[in-house]
Amino acid sequence: MTPVEAAWVAGLFEGEGCITWTSKGQAGLAVTSTDYDVIERLALLVGLGSVVAKSPRTEERKPYWIWKVGSQEDFLSVAEQIEPFLLSRRSARLREVRALLAQHQERVAARRAEKFRPGTGICRKGGHDRSAVGVTTQGHCAECDRIRNRTKKAKAREAAEAGVSP
Repeated sequence: MTPVEAAWVAGLFEGEGCITWTSKGQAGLAVTSTDYDVIERLALLVGLGSVVAKSPRTEERKPYWIWKVGSQEDFLSVAEQIEPFLLSRRSARLREVRALLAQHQERVAARRAEKFRPGTGICRKGGHDRSAVGVTTQGHCAECDRIRNRTKKAKAREAAEAGVSP
């Protein structure tokens, strides 16, 4: 986007847009309008996101369209381009959501590092101390693996006794 296009997008966003943050750690941008040509131009200028048509809930209302960006990479890209043109309230909200996203990504990375570090930590499934029970070659809790295998064998035995193929 050129600076002029980014300023137009920011102006539209100031009037019709919203910045979202979900409890699952998703950041998003959305603009809603009853004017399809405006949403179409927005989508073309930004080159990211998607447009969804919505039917009105009552006959007195017009159909409307929503342009939205949901992927975190697209959110950050669009936010970076339009932030210089936003007024203080929207700019502050954008910074707040960016900070929340960064914190969320750090927490996810820490959980992944703990989960996949062989031989350390508490397994998430059974609560076993992985340093005491060991880990499989795939990095799984060895105790949970033993329990799963015993359960599979028991089910296979029951099925064989009942004359049913597993």
